Amino acid sequence: MVPNYVDAYYSRGNYYNDLKDYNLAIYDFKRLLKVNPNNSRLNFSVSNAFNELHQADSAHLYIDRYIMVNPHLANGYNLQGDIFYDEDKDSLAALAYTKAINLNPNISYYYTDRGDAYYYYDQINLAKADFETAIKLNNKADYAIKRLADCYFDMANYKKSMELCNKALKIDPEYDEAYCLLGQNYGRLKNYKLAEENYQKALKIDSNNRITYYRIAQCFSERDDHMKAIAYYQQAIVVDSTYHSALGSIGWQYYLVGDFPKCIEYSKKALKFDDSAVYAMFNIALAKLRLGDFEAAKSLYSCYLKYCKEKKYDITPGVKEDLDDLIKKNIKTEEAKYILNSILIDI
Repeated sequence: MVPNYVDAYYSRGNYYNDLKDYNLAIYDFKRLLKVNPNNSRLNFSVSNAFNELHQADSAHLYIDRYIMVNPHLANGYNLQGDIFYDEDKDSLAALAYTKAINLNPNISYYYTDRGDAYYYYDQINLAKADFETAIKLNNKADYAIKRLADCYFDMANYKKSMELCNKALKIDPEYDEAYCLLGQNYGRLKNYKLAEENYQKALKIDSNNRITYYRIAQCFSERDDHMKAIAYYQQAIVVDSTYHSALGSIGWQYYLVGDFPKCIEYSKKALKFDDSAVYAMFNIALAKLRLGDFEAAKSLYSCYLKYCKEKKYDITPGVKEDLDDLIKKNIKTEEAKYILNSILIDI
């Protein structure tokens, strides 16, 4: 292959990379690798493209070739870490990132990458230290700032977490995840109005995020505005029709407003997409009880209890608490007592 064609294929491969058409990029890069299989930049580029396609085995193959030729270059180990991270092999990712850092300790995002890996295998103090180092190396590293805010949120230091979110937003006012984390902080502080306001800001930036709609719905639910909550859970389902948590939550909101048939309908929909949705199972049984069908309720409680034991699903305390609540409110008192003392006695 003549040099002009080599440059042309490489340029076109990079062009496809920029377009995120990774299969075409790989096609061009691999044509060049047939001529020069040990070319470092080609092996790196092919590995990166396979990683973007979440094809870990192929990504590892080509980055291993790159590292074998360039064991002294940090970027190879960093990409190796990215591949492990994409496979959810966080401890291996952290080891690879550490090799990159040892070779070049002055790259901010190497620490951010390792911090992410530490965070996701519950090494929060190590993650926090890495995010702090990343920020020292680059005080405009908005992602590292937000991730440090995540650490403080998990440590229940909501004031510090919010301070860091606002710092990230000064760097990037369109940082929707920072607004979402602000919302989570206000939610933990039970200020659901401010929580909702921040989620709404995030929604203006990304109107296609199911979790943001879900969290806004939770804010309305906490303020006992159940129909508003249902409306936002419905928006989450518009984004993702299989979102079982939203479907189940709609069912529970309908239970709270006394529409027990709707509770059953949406709880069944949740179970269609997640057969481990224990809360939805027992909400159906509870709604049947409220509709006055005691025999059906008893049968459902027994069947669901047996199913959960067979599958080894955890049964949340809320299952019994909902029945206790009926007893306190003098609703279906004898029936609720029977279910608690005869069916659910062992949980």
